[in-house]
Amino acid sequence: MTLKAMLGLFALFSANAGIAAPVAGTQGAQPQTDAVVQAAVLPSIEILSKQPNLAGRCNGSAFDLNTFINTTAQTSASVQLSSSAVSPSLLEQFTDNTGANVGVFNDDYPTFHILGFGGGLAPNTPITIAIATYTGPNLTGSVTFTSTITFDCTTGQISRLARDPPLETPVPALDFSGLMLLAMLLGLAGAVAASRSRRAAKQARR
Repeated sequence: MTLKAMLGLFALFSANAGIAAPVAGTQGAQPQTDAVVQAAVLPSIEILSKQPNLAGRCNGSAFDLNTFINTTAQTSASVQLSSSAVSPSLLEQFTDNTGANVGVFNDDYPTFHILGFGGGLAPNTPITIAIATYTGPNLTGSVTFTSTITFDCTTGQISRLARDPPLETPVPALDFSGLMLLAMLLGLAGAVAASRSRRAAKQARR
């Protein structure tokens, strides 16, 4: 049997056996056409703090990341895995055409697939995953949101979780009693300053 014929048979067998390339990001997801957009940033893919699948990743095996996705049908994302403890620092990267895969979507998405990489990391090596969300397909348009997580590849413990734009921080404010006390203190300070000014003026006239 010739090499060409053998390759043909292997391709046919692979198709029948369902062998396919590794799924990345949201590939294979079922579109959700009736989603209602509610999140503040559109589009955005946010990495959530609850992550049950991070432990034991020093070997480079694939796993699912727990995310919240708020997309249009055009959204895409750049996904990068890196580690500051190794050189080169980039472990894996891929593009996810999120909008084409899930359609208009605004909900938790706990099965955002992270591809496996070479592995061989020393125990407790930090791994950082960064997801940048784009307005257009294939990383076109502008970046509207980035979300990053850094975790221990042995224990899965998260050391850093960040998003840009950041969550809005409430501005500290005084309650009614605090405002009244502040007004009294300002009034007292004003009275003391006026008294000193009058004494200084009298002394200057003498």
